[in-house]
Amino acid sequence: MSSDRPAVAPGEPRLLVAPANFAGQGYAWSRAVTSHLAGASAVCVEVGVGALLMPTDQRISPVVADGDGDWARQQLAWVSTNFSHVLLEAGRPLFGVLFHRDVGAEVEALRDAGLAIALIAHGTDVRLPSRHADREPWSPFTPGVLADLVLREHRAREVAAVFAAFDGPTFVSTPDLLDDVPGATWCPVVVDAARWSELAAPSPHMVPTVLHVPSRGPMKGSELVDPVMRRMDEAGLIRYHRANQVRSHQMPEVVQAADIVLDQFRIGSYGVAACEAMAAGRVVVGHVRTDVRDRVRATTGLDLPIVEATPDDVQDVVSGLAADPERRARIGHEGRRYASAVHDGRAAAQALRGWLSGSS
Repeated sequence: MSSDRPAVAPGEPRLLVAPANFAGQGYAWSRAVTSHLAGASAVCVEVGVGALLMPTDQRISPVVADGDGDWARQQLAWVSTNFSHVLLEAGRPLFGVLFHRDVGAEVEALRDAGLAIALIAHGTDVRLPSRHADREPWSPFTPGVLADLVLREHRAREVAAVFAAFDGPTFVSTPDLLDDVPGATWCPVVVDAARWSELAAPSPHMVPTVLHVPSRGPMKGSELVDPVMRRMDEAGLIRYHRANQVRSHQMPEVVQAADIVLDQFRIGSYGVAACEAMAAGRVVVGHVRTDVRDRVRATTGLDLPIVEATPDDVQDVVSGLAADPERRARIGHEGRRYASAVHDGRAAAQALRGWLSGSS
């Protein structure tokens, strides 16, 4: 989409999701609301051009957002006139420099126009590195892993302050973030489960293909598992495929060739990539903290079917899966069921329903 303002379908409520659209989730949440809440309409606006150019209804370049005051005033008028609710993502400003990048001032301006406002966090925006390092032994926020640790801490504290000062509903995209935004509601990430379920089920290979496609290697712990998987490949136990810089539209083809997908081993949670692999019926292996699994079970009534592994035991875990095609098939089936039940948009729409209906 261009910077042209999209048409807003009539409906009640009329939701705007903006301005981050990380991993295409702003767009996915907007479509979930439109699809699963009767009478509702929703639009996604992305301010800033992400590297992967995810789908959105309106994409505003940083040059326009930060340098065109007329555009910003017109955008504010368009939002105020056309929407009843705004879900602000990642503590980022929606109107460039119009309010001097002060999200709190934007919230007040939108409320003065009669709109209901909520905030949602995606992950790295609000995940405080120092706190994460204290509770997670494999945290990427320990010294020596990331070069920009001080900057990440500063930015996360800034966004956390936006959430702490906000007096309305707050949401998070992954269950671990409930530690960082107390009192928030989990609004699950959304994947096109139908699209991914079209992939053929894996064959019962005795030498399975293991795939790892990290969006950011150090954050995922790639350097901890790559050597292990390569040794297993050299020993003939698995075929290891390490892919880099795969665009969203290419992922189904890449995942199609895999039996087992290695997710992440540092954060202690899971996100879009793991959900896509589960929806495709692949076995997903990664590290998810016990308390995060407990939250998933308490909220959904389902056990998270990601096979637990840490860098210490990933070789044993993958070896066991490689030797047991029947177990892989069973876990793949459970993954499809879980992704459909929790991440096809219905649960996200339900999480937002109370706020959108005015009952919370």
